[in-house]
Amino acid sequence: MLKGTRDGILKKVQPVSIHGQLSYDLHYRFADEPDSQMRVARVGPEAIAPGLQEGDSVLLDFLVGVVTAAKSEPSAATARGGECKGVRDRSQSCPVADLVVSQVDAVRDIHEQRRTGV
Repeated sequence: MLKGTRDGILKKVQPVSIHGQLSYDLHYRFADEPDSQMRVARVGPEAIAPGLQEGDSVLLDFLVGVVTAAKSEPSAATARGGECKGVRDRSQSCPVADLVVSQVDAVRDIHEQRRTGV
């Protein structure tokens, strides 16, 4: 998934300190795949909703296949009401996601031009 969201079930929230920088390892399973493998995402404290606990239903934001945020379900309904209402993956159209992809492509082109000297 390039950009989108998925519902998940939080199994464990583990604080991690690396050189004094606090992060959290979120152990989760996708809500629509309860028997799937346990997955782990490392995010900063700004990327998780306050008060998340084991067993909570969460809405996981993804960018380029990586979890970028975990929101509690009450805020998840609000998050879905925005410009890309109902968009769950890149197979559907979303102006915001399309803009992000075009910006990533532009940066990639600039780096390639600098590398090749063209």
